[in-house]
Amino acid sequence: MKKIALFLLFAIIATIAPLTLSAQNGVHNGHRYVDLGLPSGTKWADCNIGATSKTGYGNYYAWGETKTKSSFDGDNYKVKKYNENDGKTELDLEDDVAHTQWGGKWRIPSIKHFRELIKFTKHKWTAINRVKGLLFTGKNGNSIFLPAAGWKSGYEDSERDEGSYWSSSLIEDSEEDYEVVYVLSFDSESLDTQPYWIYDLGYPSGYYRQEGHTVRAVYESNTSDTSTVSLKNSGTNNGHSYVDLGLPSGTKWADCNVGASSPTDNGDYYAWGETSQSTNGLGWLYFDWDVYKYGEDEHEITKYCTISQYGKNGFKDNKIELEFNDDVAHKLWGSSWRIPSNEQFKELIDNTTSKLTEINNVSGWLFTAKNGNSIFLPAAGYRNGSAGFENGDSGYYWSRTLNSEDPSCAYILEDANVSNKGDRCDGITIRPVCK
Repeated sequence: MKKIALFLLFAIIATIAPLTLSAQNGVHNGHRYVDLGLPSGTKWADCNIGATSKTGYGNYYAWGETKTKSSFDGDNYKVKKYNENDGKTELDLEDDVAHTQWGGKWRIPSIKHFRELIKFTKHKWTAINRVKGLLFTGKNGNSIFLPAAGWKSGYEDSERDEGSYWSSSLIEDSEEDYEVVYVLSFDSESLDTQPYWIYDLGYPSGYYRQEGHTVRAVYESNTSDTSTVSLKNSGTNNGHSYVDLGLPSGTKWADCNVGASSPTDNGDYYAWGETSQSTNGLGWLYFDWDVYKYGEDEHEITKYCTISQYGKNGFKDNKIELEFNDDVAHKLWGSSWRIPSNEQFKELIDNTTSKLTEINNVSGWLFTAKNGNSIFLPAAGYRNGSAGFENGDSGYYWSRTLNSEDPSCAYILEDANVSNKGDRCDGITIRPVCK
């Protein structure tokens, strides 16, 4: 997906400058936290487990062990759980060093926590009190600093020019099931939370569980159960339910995605302008330019093109809105149902409050209008090639509006924001609208 990275990789400018970290925003069970204004409400500790300052490295732990040690290898690794027999992929509280050391609601971050941290903060490689590391700054101006403390294998230490922080999440579908764990891995040039066996980034970002890594704890303050949120329909149109959010234009929003059986179901994925799901020769779901209906690559577009350099043999038709025959919401649901326009996404955002939450254990964005009615958009991620990405972490929804400045892309709703980043050949979910 163009500009929606297939892996979370950010270029970071190396600087060394005196900085002042945010004061803590509160204390939970005797330990300080910083509120970065994250959608989930998660608070991050202001220092590592075992550290006495915000720039201290703290202690190193093997994954699932709750005491530090001097050597980290398979021979002295004590954790026997989390294997094919028990099927566990998230640390139990009794094996979570942040919880056993600090108590309360403190925990080692999951991979979802790390992805949220990256997505909703700015990052800067810097040095504070001559300690190198990564500064994360939220939209509210508050910051945390993660020292580049390196990691340990056997008796050896890595270089102190990289940081490597345990998550609580095992990597489930690697070639080495139950052996490799997600980490937040960074250095002066890159930041990554994807496993090394998917992307060749020059160094692994999934590490063996017996190695020694640092831990930065999180505290989830708003852990209220949202599974009881009532999503009420306002009526039906041609057999499909809608919700009236009282929007100025009179637009009604469907209560579920195209292909979904409930408001929390992801539904089906479609390339932009296609009315059936893309497949390869074997019948598997597959999304890429080589199977896209309207172009063999981003510079061979055959319909909906505003710039001749993107069109096949200089083709340009200046169409910027999907026609009814290319609108899968209209094609499948009929009547006045359509894929939303970019303007309808903006209207939704401007006239509702949005909240990242979970309903029936499904992560997504809840949009609530002044009239009290709500719609829930699951964080269904997107698909490229034969793989799915960010399911459960982010929501991407097609608009019917082309990005006229880059006709290889169309506008999307990305979480609770409008974006022009959607590669037309990618598989993205659809939430219809009607009037």
